[in-house]
Amino acid sequence: MTFPPAVIEECLKSIPPKFTFYAQDPEFDRVVPDQAPFVITASSAPNFIDPF
Repeated sequence: MTFPPAVIEECLKSIPPKFTFYAQDPEFDRVVPDQAPFVITASSAPNFIDPF
């Protein structure tokens, strides 16, 4: 399956520049990519892509 480049470009424009991982305790909330270092196990976020 292929997608036209225009569709891909439009989708990429819709991605937010940053997002927040919310913890049970707000003290441990993390904004990605603004706060570093950021370490997480693969079992907790298997679809996480390192933006760095």
